Amino acid sequence: MSTKLYLSGRENMFPTMRDCLLFSRERRKDKCNVMTLLYTESEFENPAIGLEAKDGKLVYYHQEEPSSHLELDKRLFFADTYIRRDLRDTGIALCSPNICAQYSDNFDFQHKGDIIKEILANEEILCQYIHVDILPPTVSAFSVNDYVDLLHVNRLMLQRWLAPLTLGLVGDTRFISRRNNVFYAISGQADYSSRVTYIDGFNIVVGLNCSISPSANIRNSSIGNNCRLGMSCFYHLFCRSCSRCF
Repeated sequence: MSTKLYLSGRENMFPTMRDCLLFSRERRKDKCNVMTLLYTESEFENPAIGLEAKDGKLVYYHQEEPSSHLELDKRLFFADTYIRRDLRDTGIALCSPNICAQYSDNFDFQHKGDIIKEILANEEILCQYIHVDILPPTVSAFSVNDYVDLLHVNRLMLQRWLAPLTLGLVGDTRFISRRNNVFYAISGQADYSSRVTYIDGFNIVVGLNCSISPSANIRNSSIGNNCRLGMSCFYHLFCRSCSRCF
């Protein structure tokens, strides 16, 4: 049984998709089940989705940003359905080969959301269903869509949730690590001994030739080369090759 993996190119996942693939293949023994979306629980408010409690079948998909107003079909209230906003789309979908035909038959489709809406709107005609699997807390899966997401995936990498994807594996830069997931880029001529002791914070990567005030408080940050961070400031940022931040 063939399974197509739908990715946008911005996804990170650890440790494995093996269990998800096996479960998806079992579900797809019913040929009407053509897609499985992978979601993770999130502490932030996300676009709403509606799921059937018994099997996780997707019945409502709200792609827009979270809002206080939702338009729901009355039939959702007669079934054992619940609306959730605490789930985040990982950007990963396990699909049957039939999904490829959706793109070939609809030339205006550009995103995964276009296919999902088409299937939900014509579910009875197409005889196709979509399900949602919620990944356990031990599995980290994430898709980067904006600056906030970039900060989050940077923190996941520094906390080694995405191992073996770690600092130092890409490019020629080497890093040393200290407690609280603080990483320093080093070179053959770099003198980092004076700055290792003074940085107050956690989940940080510091580039080459940086000057950081001893009183700076840094959290969940990626700092590029040649940066200057001022005194008595709190930083939570992704800064690359800047000259000065105050």
